[in-house]
Amino acid sequence: MGDEMLVYGKDIFIRKNIITFKYKVITGELSCVSNEKILFKKFLWFPYKKFNIEIFQEEYNLKTILFPINKISLYQGENVICADLFPKLKRYTLISFTLSTIKKIAVMLALIFS
Repeated sequence: MGDEMLVYGKDIFIRKNIITFKYKVITGELSCVSNEKILFKKFLWFPYKKFNIEIFQEEYNLKTILFPINKISLYQGENVICADLFPKLKRYTLISFTLSTIKKIAVMLALIFS
């Protein structure tokens, strides 16, 4: 149970094969697996990064944006394969970022007017 906490996943079809993408929030690990074979595995630490990956002898691009919202997209050249691999993660981080900003502003205002 604890192992799957804050883990987001998505299956997509490429050339009639299921490709599973997983992102672990706590460690920042992004992986791509097909038929139990790891095609891609990286730890994401930079706010914006592009990765080239090879899936079934074809070149794909992963574009990652980690701040202020998490958005990870898969492209093949200029063609969008999946615009947002983890939409729930994007919503979660957007809400979390907004609420934490509001909280910080409220604390600052309280300090200023106290």
